[in-house]
Amino acid sequence: MKSISTLTLLCVIWCSLVLTFSGCGQGDQPGKTKAEIRREHLRNKRIAKEQRRQDINTFMLDDKPSKLSDKRIP
Repeated sequence: MKSISTLTLLCVIWCSLVLTFSGCGQGDQPGKTKAEIRREHLRNKRIAKEQRRQDINTFMLDDKPSKLSDKRIP
């Protein structure tokens, strides 16, 4: 019984070490460099900012031309 629990413990430790060193355990995305991840985050922030600006412009009716005339009515 002791050998089974020892074997199970060793398997758990080995799997956690493999996942940690492969990148899955650190929260990083495996297969990407830190520079790539940083560029992706900056791109996502830029896109989110553009979408917020577009939503505000739509709400404030700034996204289409005014229907008001430039002529004065006498």
